[in-house]
Parts: sequence; C-alpha cells; structure tokens
Amino acid sequence: MSAPLRIAALLLSVFAAACSSTNNGNAAGSSASVPDFAAGAHAVRMSGDSAGNDGAVFTAANGAAYMVLGNDSNVATAVVYRRDGAGSSWRRVPAAAEPTTLGTQLDDVLSLTPLSLPASDTMYRAWLGGAVRTFTLSPKGDVLGNQNGCWIIGRLATSALTGTLHADLRLFGCGQDGHYVGVAYVDPEAPNAVFRVVADDGNGILDFFVSP
Repeated sequence: MSAPLRIAALLLSVFAAACSSTNNGNAAGSSASVPDFAAGAHAVRMSGDSAGNDGAVFTAANGAAYMVLGNDSNVATAVVYRRDGAGSSWRRVPAAAEPTTLGTQLDDVLSLTPLSLPASDTMYRAWLGGAVRTFTLSPKGDVLGNQNGCWIIGRLATSALTGTLHADLRLFGCGQDGHYVGVAYVDPEAPNAVFRVVADDGNGILDFFVSP
C-alpha cells in the first residue's frame, strides 16, 4: 500500500467519529411514494415536490434507486429520493414535514458514458465549501484530498445502479462536513467535467462537478 493510501486508511478511522452526520441508509430522510422505474438510467420530470422536479434516476435490477432532482436539470440537486431495493421504502433527503407523493411527467432513457477509474493516481479539482479543492483518485477508487484544512476521504466503487459508481465520501473542515453516500457519473449536460458526484448524508446533499 502506498504512503498516501496508508494515510487515507488512518484518517478514515480518525474522522469516522468526527463526521457525526452519518448516512443511515433507508432510515434517513422522510417517507415518500415514488413510481417504479425499470432498471437503467432515466432522465425524468416529476410532479409533487416543489423543491425539485427535473433530473435523473439511476435504478438497479433489484429495485434499488437514486433519484436526483432540481428545479432545472442544469442546476444543483435540491432533493434526493432513494431506496435500497424493491422491498424497501423510498426516502426523501432532506426530510419533508409530511410524506411526499411523486408522479412521473416525463421518463426518457438517459444515455451515459461509463465512468472508469484512472489507470494511475490522478489529481482532480472540485468546487466545495466555497473554494476549489483538489483530491487524488487512485485506480482502486480511493479518494484523498487535503487543502487548507479541508479533508476529502473515501472511495468510488462498482455500483449496481446503472451508469454510476458508488460514492462514499467523508468531508472534514470543508464547510459541509459529513459522511455522504450516493453516485458518481458522467453528466451528459456537463461536457467540461470529468464526472459529477451527488451524495447525501441523510440530512443534506453534496453535489459537485470534478475537473482535471
């Protein structure tokens, strides 16, 4: 194991306690009723949630799904809907005061370029916490960054959700600290970005584009 990865492993254990906002899987957020989608990646327009109606949903063969919505497909994600599988309930993040019921107004196939991990350790940039942050992504998917006290630690890994990698990130000292779980994918509407990450910690949402 390289020195940076040894550091990352140590920091993961240290920051696990510090990042008190933890993604609690299906228990986080508020309950929701969402139409079923076939396995695949979909460009969608939904009704029933004033926070966001335009975006995408990534679904797996087992019914797991991650939906990202904003008031326009070109703006930051305002609300996430997710479920762990066909037998699980949908959850909304951030939580709403009352259960939410969504309807489908548009459901098109979303053609995505597969996101691949780099062949060697590669430095990337992202706008986080009001500043440009840098981090390294390894061929195994390990993420490690530290700039001006902002630590970004985690992993991108194979995902059953169509067109995505599973994103599991911890942020500390970045102004949006927490343990975020979600998706990384090549956004066809952001040609200048290598990929996009949308993840949540059960309370808030992390949404950023990654550039070389």
